[in-house]
Amino acid sequence: MTRNERFIGKIVGRPEHGCWTWLGSKSGSGYGQFWNGKRNIPAHHFMLETEKLEKLQQPGMEACHSCDNKLCVRPSHIFVGTRSDNMKDCVAKGRLRPVNGCLSMLKVRKVNRGIYNHECKLTAEQATLAKACPMKRGAATAMAKAFKVSLTVVCDIRDGKRWSHLPPSDATASQRAEAFLRTIGKWKEGKS
Repeated sequence: MTRNERFIGKIVGRPEHGCWTWLGSKSGSGYGQFWNGKRNIPAHHFMLETEKLEKLQQPGMEACHSCDNKLCVRPSHIFVGTRSDNMKDCVAKGRLRPVNGCLSMLKVRKVNRGIYNHECKLTAEQATLAKACPMKRGAATAMAKAFKVSLTVVCDIRDGKRWSHLPPSDATASQRAEAFLRTIGKWKEGKS
């Protein structure tokens, strides 16, 4: 029995428009795998190479599923693309739960800002005070201690690196920030 015959024997269902499901062994990630005589390779890669005669020898190229079925080996459901193409397809179809940095690479990132961010530790009022924190010795440190956050958080808000959607501080906000610092009693107005 040839390698291609062995491969075809592990496929079920060949309706006109449906998926061709792989019945052979599977990898830990749930994709079909096929022994090509030297090593196990993804079954959809083998199909792509034998039926479409497309090699994945260029670095960064992958065999991607248009049908979103990990066990599908139908040639018309497989296309060659980069990892980025595959991830964009994944996100566009809503199959990928974003993890750290994944979506920033794809430039489709939706960021929950301010109090809507699940990691937020400050209220909008506290962030507004931090934004207006005076550039004087000890002011940012005192504010960070009062809000129970790091000095970096307060400085990043003041510099516009965090809570960047807040409007720029005006004179009133600066006065409120200085009044707040005086009330906590841990900061004395000093030189910058």
